[in-house]
Amino acid sequence: MFKYGLIGEKLIYSSSKEIFHRQFQSKKLSYENYEINNIKEFLKLIRTNNFSGLNVTNPYKIKIIDYLDKIDPKAQIIGSVNTINFKKNKTIGFNTDYLGFYSAFSKYFKKNISVLILGSGGVSRSISYVLNSLKINYQTVSRTKNKHNITYEEIDKSTIKNNLIIINTTPLGTIGKFNEKPKIPFDDLSNNHILIDVNYYPRVTSFLREGINKNCLTLNGYDMLKNQALESWKIWNII
Repeated sequence: MFKYGLIGEKLIYSSSKEIFHRQFQSKKLSYENYEINNIKEFLKLIRTNNFSGLNVTNPYKIKIIDYLDKIDPKAQIIGSVNTINFKKNKTIGFNTDYLGFYSAFSKYFKKNISVLILGSGGVSRSISYVLNSLKINYQTVSRTKNKHNITYEEIDKSTIKNNLIIINTTPLGTIGKFNEKPKIPFDDLSNNHILIDVNYYPRVTSFLREGINKNCLTLNGYDMLKNQALESWKIWNII
């Protein structure tokens, strides 16, 4: 039996296990959730389980890098890992989030459009990589100011007007935070805006509900999840 799984926090609502079970049902493979409370638990987990591959979700996509033997060049550039392959007793980190995002959403990014990315974690880095490759202008928003981003306090009416795609990569609106949403001026949205939430549970987050109320096109992250899973299977040589 080949063993695969997902590591992260609060995985009860994750759909990864469901997706992989459907893919694995005709094969002698298993896929389970492994909740860890600290990234330091990763080494103990892999010592006590004979894994063939793992997926990584928040909040460990960046932190996991220091615990791996090798990083794929694209994952190194992005600075985020969501897929681990186990090969000859070595752990090798990959990023399939950028491929999942590209497959799900690239058709919405037109030449002259500008994008606002809410959050600066692992998924945000993957999205930035895609937008750079497409030569799309974007700004990243974080709670803390640095040379790479603006803060939520700096978002005003002109920021919303000039960025017709707004992407939520924060955990606000999902597990334990269902009624929360990023603090942006939603009243300034128009029906020309596209709101993307990389979260997929619930299917309509508080963030997306604000977009629906303003007649925006709204998209959640479920297709991104399925697409990045397909890329993980390819890395593990299952298909």
